[in-house]
Amino acid sequence: MIGPPDQGNRSRREAIAAVAAGGGAALLAGCGSHTLRSRVKKGARVAPGDVNVLNRLLEVEYHAIAAYTAGLPFLLRPERKAAKQFLGQDVTHASTLAGLIKQAGGKAITPSASYALGRPRPADILALLQELEAQQLAAYIQMIPGLTHGKLRSTVAAIMANDAQHLAVLRQERGQSPIPSPFATGAE
Repeated sequence: MIGPPDQGNRSRREAIAAVAAGGGAALLAGCGSHTLRSRVKKGARVAPGDVNVLNRLLEVEYHAIAAYTAGLPFLLRPERKAAKQFLGQDVTHASTLAGLIKQAGGKAITPSASYALGRPRPADILALLQELEAQQLAAYIQMIPGLTHGKLRSTVAAIMANDAQHLAVLRQERGQSPIPSPFATGAE
């Protein structure tokens, strides 16, 4: 079980909701670059056929990075702190994906000059970030099966899991259930 022993037998959903309500972003600190980089170094083999899938995933990471960068100045302090952490993790995700593409002998795409983020009011920025994290999660779920090697799928699944954590915290910040269903799909 997650948390101190006095929490009893909580469900996974209740435990994560409790962590998110109590400043869940701190929990995500362990989901950063060290784990991903060590997985890449431990032999996530990348075939040339994986490059297209990895570049498509890199594009959704770049879109989220642009949204976090644009939205940070408009967020309140506690939300801003979590968003900065998520931005840093998404930058790590992008770097990891680009490294995997290079490892396959491919060329990683570069970020677009601009992204269609609309003109959200400051109150709507968390909704935009939540929508983009959900799109990332859906993209990973759709594309991971197309990757050729198990260790590569595992590395990319670690990125997906981190994005699912971002989504749970953003949902919690917006007063929604952080885990609305037993399986994360990005369509909740």
